[in-house]
Amino acid sequence: MAAATLVSYAVYTTGAETVEKFGADLLTLTIPFPICGVLRYLMLVHGQTDGFGPSDILLRDRPMAFCVAGWALSVAIIIYRPFAP
Repeated sequence: MAAATLVSYAVYTTGAETVEKFGADLLTLTIPFPICGVLRYLMLVHGQTDGFGPSDILLRDRPMAFCVAGWALSVAIIIYRPFAP
């Protein structure tokens, strides 16, 4: 499922409909964030030895929070282009 999620996101960001809808062909630059986030999540879930559930791991992991924040910030900058002339 992780691989399907990443491939689906990559196809979505490169799709003609997405580029037309947002007027931005730079969304492909955001692909590393989901890759990092999914792989980090898999590493945490498969390596867990404490009693936390998968959602607790997701919410307590600081690198995961930075990954999500970086993705959100980069998507917002690409779509809304606040620095474009």
